[in-house]
Amino acid sequence: MNKKVLTSLAVAGTLIAFASCYKNDRKDPTYSSISDAFASFAPTSKTVDMDAATGGSFRGNSGARYEFPANAFVTRSGATVAGTIKIEVRECLTKSDMFFSDLLPVTDSESLISAGEVYVHATQNGQELFLQHGVAYAVNLPQKGTVIPGMSVFHVSGDSIRTINTVATTELNAKVKWRPVYPVTPLTCIIYNGDTVKMFNDSLEYGNADKFMSNPNYQTFQLSLTTSDGSTLPDWNNIDNVVEARCLYDGLNGIWRMKWSSDGIIYEHHVPDIPVHFVVTSIVDGRFYGGILAAIPVTGSTYNVVLQPTTPSAFKTLIDAL
Repeated sequence: MNKKVLTSLAVAGTLIAFASCYKNDRKDPTYSSISDAFASFAPTSKTVDMDAATGGSFRGNSGARYEFPANAFVTRSGATVAGTIKIEVRECLTKSDMFFSDLLPVTDSESLISAGEVYVHATQNGQELFLQHGVAYAVNLPQKGTVIPGMSVFHVSGDSIRTINTVATTELNAKVKWRPVYPVTPLTCIIYNGDTVKMFNDSLEYGNADKFMSNPNYQTFQLSLTTSDGSTLPDWNNIDNVVEARCLYDGLNGIWRMKWSSDGIIYEHHVPDIPVHFVVTSIVDGRFYGGILAAIPVTGSTYNVVLQPTTPSAFKTLIDAL
């Protein structure tokens, strides 16, 4: 029996175990939306003090190492900053991080393969700071699996390469879309150091080491959603943010949101024929439900995903195992 089948059986068995435990303990909190349920399990920020004149390096909460050169920051008016500043960083390095933060690696029409996403914000005395023109910071993103070549730097769509007059409006938990940064320069490039991807970025706020999938063979299929206890799923055509269906690529930091849905059926034509897991979550009468199904999508197929009552914490454990 291959590793993929064993993993799928383990996930299915764990879901059943969680559902069994749930029946005996109805003390779990209730939620108004998927975002509400995910909020406590998204990656958290780390804030450090740094001397702006000397720069420095430090590690984020997930092990990424950030490097800032000396005299890298300016005020909104363009004045070089001296003295102590605060730098907030937050990284999404795994599928679980991206899944629960809702910072998915996608463009307008394509799923991306990510080596890691970061958020960086700098302030002094509560005032936002910006990078000097012609200056970049670096972030070293540790890789758990095989390092994938061909990565480039992506920014969030609408959050252009930073200038001192730009004000960021996108929050980490927003449903964002990434765009590649062109042209590639020494200030916006990727360097491979063994099991680490080093991203240089001349823009604060959002950065992503990403690549487009090569020649994906997209399939057209559908998902049928049911619940293990007979509960009725909400009509997500009329109620926003109560059902989320996502496709997670096996062995890759790639996630595609599946949203074309009607009457308990999700219609999809933008997932390639590679090993994936369909992951569906919902809020039913305030309770969190989740279902996971392994598949290699084939055009014309129907896949039944059974959602069971569980908790976001338990479900996160399952995502981490994929």
